[in-house]
Amino acid sequence: MRFNSQMNNIHPTAIISDDVVLGTGNIIGPNVVICGPCEIGNDNWFGPGVIIGTPGEYQGKIHAISWTEGSGGKVVIGSRNVIRELVTIHVSPETETRIGNGCYFMTKSHVPHDALIEDDVKVACAALIGGYGHIGKGAYIGLGAILHQRLHVGAGSMVGMGAVVTAHVPPLSKTFGSPSRVRGFNILKSDAFGFSESDKEVFDLAYSSGDFPDGTGLSKGARYLLETYVINIDKQV
Repeated sequence: MRFNSQMNNIHPTAIISDDVVLGTGNIIGPNVVICGPCEIGNDNWFGPGVIIGTPGEYQGKIHAISWTEGSGGKVVIGSRNVIRELVTIHVSPETETRIGNGCYFMTKSHVPHDALIEDDVKVACAALIGGYGHIGKGAYIGLGAILHQRLHVGAGSMVGMGAVVTAHVPPLSKTFGSPSRVRGFNILKSDAFGFSESDKEVFDLAYSSGDFPDGTGLSKGARYLLETYVINIDKQV
């Protein structure tokens, strides 16, 4: 373990493997298991029974005893995250499972192998993200939502509770249902992305009509958000 235990609050029942790099100010609760390789930043809160770094669920892959043998990949967690009780975070066998800063994972939610979770994401209780999932900055995944593997949820979007998501979710959209579909514009999040009133009107009209904004008449920031989304869904193929 490459950290100073006196600079973190670690419950005596927590199990942390030797190849975990831990910052400062972290609170690690009872019966937490952290398998390396794993890098964790500062000021995170880990609730009881959180499991980090067990092997991703690949059929046919060897399930090594990762807390003694390690993995070809690693889990990277930033700073100021809250990870509530019984959350599971799987490691990739070859690359990274990465969580940014300021996220909130509610009880029994799941982060899969090879996931990328950007900053300020909220994942509600029992929400399940499929392998290779990419959740954009500031997105919200509702209670009990289920996301198919290799999907990108755009920045600032909201996935409703119980949604069964089988397609990419555009930025700043609202999607729900089984299967889910885009139902509108998440205007409450748009100010955080610097949207003008004109930007809001374009997005609201497009999503309400079941279309994707084409970028015409948008500010530079709004166009960048759309362009980044298209690049990210191309990476998910």
